[in-house]
Amino acid sequence: MVDMMRAMLLCARVPGFKPAVAMITGMVLMLALSACNGHHKDETVGKNKDTLIVGNGAGEVPTLDPGKWGDATSLRIIHDLFEGLVFENQKNELLPGIARAWDISKDGKTYTFHLRDNARWSNGKPVTAEDFVFAFRRNIDPKTGAAQKDVFRPILNGEAIIAGKKPALTPGIKALDNYTLQIQLAYPYPYFLAYLLNPITYPLYPPAIHKWGDGWIQVGKMVSNGPYELKEWVPNGHILVSRQPYYWAKNRIRIKNVIFLPVTSQAEYNRFVANQIDMT
Repeated sequence: MVDMMRAMLLCARVPGFKPAVAMITGMVLMLALSACNGHHKDETVGKNKDTLIVGNGAGEVPTLDPGKWGDATSLRIIHDLFEGLVFENQKNELLPGIARAWDISKDGKTYTFHLRDNARWSNGKPVTAEDFVFAFRRNIDPKTGAAQKDVFRPILNGEAIIAGKKPALTPGIKALDNYTLQIQLAYPYPYFLAYLLNPITYPLYPPAIHKWGDGWIQVGKMVSNGPYELKEWVPNGHILVSRQPYYWAKNRIRIKNVIFLPVTSQAEYNRFVANQIDMT
């Protein structure tokens, strides 16, 4: 399972390869929301258990930065911590995320997203259109070193910015107001909405990044907008995330905590059989 997802991740970086983008994101996005992907023991999520223990593959998680991820182990956790304009169910159907609705121009080049006014960061602050603008400009900048920046190529000026021919402040994205975001494409691209499943397009909280720099992803410094927030990160030990109290759909989150463990495939299987891991 893990090896298959890693192979698919390589395909997901190729513009136009929609099945990989959609399938991977759908598989991992519902991880903590429904606990249905992969092998799992349904009886572990009951009245007497509020923590789901997940085998997250071998090795330490490289990053929890949505703009810099490049592997499945990071992706699974980032999807619990952050949310983008859209998300996907297990039928590969696109659903509203932070964007409650959107309009697409007749020429297929202008996307206007209407954001939820009740979407909040983990510190209670509202998620605004400017948070998306900040994230796009920061992550498309070659200096950021984003592994997934090809996602931005269809956007107006995207190719030139990635090539270093135009400044990172010029992608075709702007905030029309606090809760209206407009993205202009260089050409019609039918899979663009599926590209927005990629965490590199998720909003970021500017004050945290301005204050902490690369250290903003640490416990106590991270501000996220997804269903969970980061509580513990023990290198080569575990990562603990807990329900985010300000998440706009918090009443739908049944599982209180999720613990991610770095384990090898064989050890992961053995611990699953021994009821030490709920999901693998």
